[in-house]
Amino acid sequence: MSPIFAITISCLTAGSNAQDGTFRTWFDVPDTVMAGETFEVQMWASFEGELLRPEGWFAGASASYEIAGDLETFGSISTLTRSLMFLFQEGTPDANWLRDVFTGQVDMPGNFDPGNPLHVLSFDIETTANNTGILDINLRPHSTWGVPLLGWSIDGSDNYAETNDPNIALIATPASVRVIPAPGAGAVLALAGVAALRRRR
Repeated sequence: MSPIFAITISCLTAGSNAQDGTFRTWFDVPDTVMAGETFEVQMWASFEGELLRPEGWFAGASASYEIAGDLETFGSISTLTRSLMFLFQEGTPDANWLRDVFTGQVDMPGNFDPGNPLHVLSFDIETTANNTGILDINLRPHSTWGVPLLGWSIDGSDNYAETNDPNIALIATPASVRVIPAPGAGAVLALAGVAALRRRR
């Protein structure tokens, strides 16, 4: 993970009984990839604060993802390749965005994961073959909400702490991936130069 900065969002909405708590999100990505490669982006999340209890668990995430930076190195983005127990929206690729992802889980046998921190979801990014630079990966809001919406079941029931509740903070750390020349790219350019030189002779 190569964080550049972290943004802290204080989510204030009237009418909730939520107490203090903080969600943190970050991405697990390779530091570098070769031009033309596809790499996986894993989003992880954790919850901490007064509402953290042993019987609690991560209820879900609803968000979008923006790829920024040197966009000439960006090829395409996939829908979700991994999600929590329930995949309600796999996301819609839209240029350098994956818009409106929604995944969640309930406390029942099967694929329920009580982890904290938790690997919430994954998607893939394909890079272009002939460009290098840095791609930035950012957490953004789902179109339905003003903030990226994350939920935590406080006591194992339908009593949730969410990022649109008062006094619940979201600290979202983006990531950067450096796209470097593929092996042999320099050799190909060198051979092209030699061939041009021979033609001049």
